[in-house]
Amino acid sequence: MKKIFSVATLALLFLSCKKNNNPSDGYFTATINGSSFLAGGHQSFVVYTSAQLADTSHFLLLSGGDDNQNINITLYDSNGITNKIYYLNNPPTVAYSSSAEYRNYGKDISHGYVTDAYHTGVINIQLDTLKHRISGSFSFKGIFQSSTDSINVTNGKFSLPYINQ
Repeated sequence: MKKIFSVATLALLFLSCKKNNNPSDGYFTATINGSSFLAGGHQSFVVYTSAQLADTSHFLLLSGGDDNQNINITLYDSNGITNKIYYLNNPPTVAYSSSAEYRNYGKDISHGYVTDAYHTGVINIQLDTLKHRISGSFSFKGIFQSSTDSINVTNGKFSLPYINQ
């Protein structure tokens, strides 16, 4: 189940990345180990923010990045994504799975800092279905997949238009 979820997440991410040329459309920010992160950044050339609800609003992919780094949060809830707090550490089940990942392309493009049973996080989601807008906050601690190095992502905030697929 975890492999299918990861493959689906990556496929949706690469198919849906788009430039956000209008910062007034929304924002995606966080603090990564004490340093500010703003999706799109000030000097970046690859800019994207993305929020997608898919599979009749049961699957959410939330992404923000720039030319050096990105944050991806994925959720699957068989009851549908709603206004609530989700924990970013649950092992995948038939009814629910979630994960968060931070990648720094200067460090290692093939691995990222991910949540797991011991390195956890939380996301608070607010959906405005009339305006097709998703907003909220998040934080997580991720572990680098090929070592014991960890990272703290705190003060995450976002407000983005979303698309239904």
